[in-house]
Amino acid sequence: MKRYGRELPLPKNDPEDLKKELARLEKIELDSGGEEFIGLPGRWLDPPGPKYRCPNEHVSKTILKSEKYGGALCLACHEFLFLTFPEDEDGPL
Repeated sequence: MKRYGRELPLPKNDPEDLKKELARLEKIELDSGGEEFIGLPGRWLDPPGPKYRCPNEHVSKTILKSEKYGGALCLACHEFLFLTFPEDEDGPL
């Protein structure tokens, strides 16, 4: 895959699978009585700020906003990001 004029590795995991897994975790949190804010678990947005996960198993609070690609990108690999739970860490989900 080429982005910003350089070759980047393909994602380790399918972005659609990651999106489905995080949606499942959101549903579990909301079904257990967690507060909801704009359709997301409120706890995921609380200070010190939200965390994001990319298909290459990077987790970060810092993102690269991209108007060209229409979303938030991972600083490490420039893959699209998904909101994740506060306890999430780098590595497999």
